Amino acid sequence: KRMEVSEVAEWESRIHEAEVQCGVESGKAVPESQKRYWHAHVELLRMDLNAVPSVDKYLNDLVHEHDEEKQKVLKETPIGTAVAPLYERLDALRVRLAFKAEHRKSKGMIVRMIAVILWVVYFLPVFFIVSVFRVLHPLLRYINFPRHFFPLHMARRVFCRGITTICGISIRYQGTEHIRHEVPTLTLFTHASNLDPVIIESGSGCSKWIGKGSLFRIPVIGWAMHAVGDIPIERTSLKDAIQSLAKAGQVITKRRDSVAIAPEGTRSTSGQIRDFKKGPFHVAHTTSAKLVPAMIQGNYQLFPPGQPFPLPGVCVVRYLPPVDISEQQQQQQHTQQKGASGGEGVSEG
Repeated sequence: KRMEVSEVAEWESRIHEAEVQCGVESGKAVPESQKRYWHAHVELLRMDLNAVPSVDKYLNDLVHEHDEEKQKVLKETPIGTAVAPLYERLDALRVRLAFKAEHRKSKGMIVRMIAVILWVVYFLPVFFIVSVFRVLHPLLRYINFPRHFFPLHMARRVFCRGITTICGISIRYQGTEHIRHEVPTLTLFTHASNLDPVIIESGSGCSKWIGKGSLFRIPVIGWAMHAVGDIPIERTSLKDAIQSLAKAGQVITKRRDSVAIAPEGTRSTSGQIRDFKKGPFHVAHTTSAKLVPAMIQGNYQLFPPGQPFPLPGVCVVRYLPPVDISEQQQQQQHTQQKGASGGEGVSEG
């Protein structure tokens, strides 16, 4: 399938409609209460554009080409020159819809901070005592004991619930029927706050987490993460990152555990969803694990970057239906085979 000139015009029209609704022409700012809705609308537009077969192939070729001269040649192809202005306009809408990080203080913040410190000091010895029972995990896996109730996993869940309770954060979970602890899955969560892992772990929990390596070097906290079996990833080293993802694949295939990772690779500083990295999807492809998307709402408003301590409030965690990436790939290959007779690029008719 080729991206026809008429199709480019259709995309220009769809993006123009979004620009009008977001006040690009009128110059009016989008109310904060409506930004989340229009941000989701713009991201869906981007996903639909990425799904056009010729665009998908162009983006894949661009990502896998490391030679700058060849990248430049790709960008100057008909398909490259056609989609570049579209992505520029979508990026401009992203900037326009960025959330404002309001650093606020609330009554009782100092008291809650002290209470959290006391809770950590009290619970860590308990956690390390419980970690002794990790030697039982192979036996529990052998008898198919629910992983959700492994001693260490339960201890971490209690710890995280204590943190959210002390902080005054009420969490509402939606779509929990999509979580299946008996099947190894890869949970992909939106990451806009340092509180995100605590929020998810307070509810359903995940067997293992993939986190940035610097967290594992923090005294006590890093020891606890190592004790549970979480997986550090060094984002500054491609080789180390690949090894970490390979380890995550082994956790899924050999131990039949579930793993959670932020597909954006790092925390969003604007509250908006960033572009996804390919690593998590590579793990899903090699392990045949199903992807469970988890959308967290309200986290950025309660604990934005630069905020010293989270504010009390409500967060919503919405689990979406699992995605079988192997089925998606088969469907995509079938679509590309049907359109194999067409060429790439933009036709003139």
